[in-house]
Amino acid sequence: MQAHGGIWIDSLPYRVKKEWYLPVNCNINDTTTPTLLKPKIGVAWLKSEVLDNTIHIQVVTKPFKKNCDCKGLIIEDLEPKKYIIYYGFPDEMDHIIGDIDLTKKK
Repeated sequence: MQAHGGIWIDSLPYRVKKEWYLPVNCNINDTTTPTLLKPKIGVAWLKSEVLDNTIHIQVVTKPFKKNCDCKGLIIEDLEPKKYIIYYGFPDEMDHIIGDIDLTKKK
């Protein structure tokens, strides 16, 4: 996905009760390669892991026949502080997506 697609934060996160909603979008298919040469895959769901001041997002994929969209990520009980968001597993810190600051009041 890093080479042929992308993952990005669409807008600021917002809170609903104890859950934070992080609007994430991703393109996991390389649009420059003919579709017949590779299987189509879509997003099944997004996973996250929060460690200290980092959020690590993983994209779980599945084969699909229709277009799929990322809908965002719900993360429970985030503390009000600044977070750096990475794509990948918690031991991978190479692919920074961005950062969010949950200390600011709206």
